[in-house]
Amino acid sequence: GAPAPAAPVTAQQVKDAWPEILESVQKAKMSAWTVVYTSQVRTLVDDVLTLTFVSQNDVDSFKQPQGSGEGVSEILRRAILEILGIRVKFIAKAEVGASEPAPPANDAPPATTDAEGWAVVAIPASEPVAQPSAPAKAARQKPDAPKSPESKRYGESVVRELLGASFIEEQPIAPRVVPVPKDD
Repeated sequence: GAPAPAAPVTAQQVKDAWPEILESVQKAKMSAWTVVYTSQVRTLVDDVLTLTFVSQNDVDSFKQPQGSGEGVSEILRRAILEILGIRVKFIAKAEVGASEPAPPANDAPPATTDAEGWAVVAIPASEPVAQPSAPAKAARQKPDAPKSPESKRYGESVVRELLGASFIEEQPIAPRVVPVPKDD
């Protein structure tokens, strides 16, 4: 039995067509593409497509009508209709604890200790040091940062400044040698 010609489109088909859909959005409106290109297709139930975005800002941009023109969601809806022949409704949410690597959300909690109680971040600051992949945060430098770079800074920021290294991702790792103070 071959599937009926009017078989419903599956979430997997949407995922497979996503690069093509994004390309259509990019041609229609670059600013719309910049909002949706980081989104992930999660589920498609009937005609309701659930998308996750890396931040609440992206979700808000996705939902807002753009000036006098069409909103990002309208442009994406038209691209999906054009490529897959289905008209969808959207559920857009910010990504929470995504399993796949994604740019860090602007509201990511500062990492302090991992499961074993090891300090993961030890940069003295009121908020985590911005990663290069989060441009919104990188621009927001703290005005009260110490004037002399050597005074209170250590860890990741020094490695970046002195060695030109760049932060890629944070992973809790077990130390190779566990210090055992009791037997000298």
